[in-house]
Amino acid sequence: MRSFAVLLVATMIFLPIGCTPQTPQISPVDTAVPKPPDLPQVSHPEYSHWSRFPIGTKVVRFKEASNEHGKVKVTTTITLADKTDKQVVVETQITVEREGMPAEVNPSFTAEYPASFPLPANLKLEQFTLPSLKAKEVGEESQNVCGKDYTTKLYSWQEVNETGPMEVKVWRSDDVPGRTVREESLTLSSQNKSLETVTEISIPDNSN
Repeated sequence: MRSFAVLLVATMIFLPIGCTPQTPQISPVDTAVPKPPDLPQVSHPEYSHWSRFPIGTKVVRFKEASNEHGKVKVTTTITLADKTDKQVVVETQITVEREGMPAEVNPSFTAEYPASFPLPANLKLEQFTLPSLKAKEVGEESQNVCGKDYTTKLYSWQEVNETGPMEVKVWRSDDVPGRTVREESLTLSSQNKSLETVTEISIPDNSN
């Protein structure tokens, strides 16, 4: 019995080290969650714009477009539904009318804009104020809206849709809720045009 015990011990001493089970060691570096980059907090352009108006401010835009299927009329109503120190809530309702068909009254939807947001890397704040990332400011023009003259910035650029290139022009003013005062588009291949203008501006008087 003693001989067997000695043999067993000797055998264990000379077992290859590789045969001994090992618990894997994980470096703390391997399990660390990557720290997100510190992005600068900047004022949200939409919050800065809408917060200058009182709750209940409303703007109505009317758009008319024509193509090979006929004319389409689109009425867009935008309302400042809520405003706090942290965010604004903007409600939009769109109604579409096609020739020979009943009006399509779509349900309202809302967009919430925070007072500030982290500016993504490699982007400039000015890009978030443009009507399109392709838009270029080409000048200033006076536009009459609901009987009042506004100084507007004119932007121009080219988009591409299913029918090909489309020239777009937009007139904008910070003094008009939603900024857009007028928008024109022209599809080059078909010469189809669309025009959107502001037909109503309602700003409640909260001075009392």
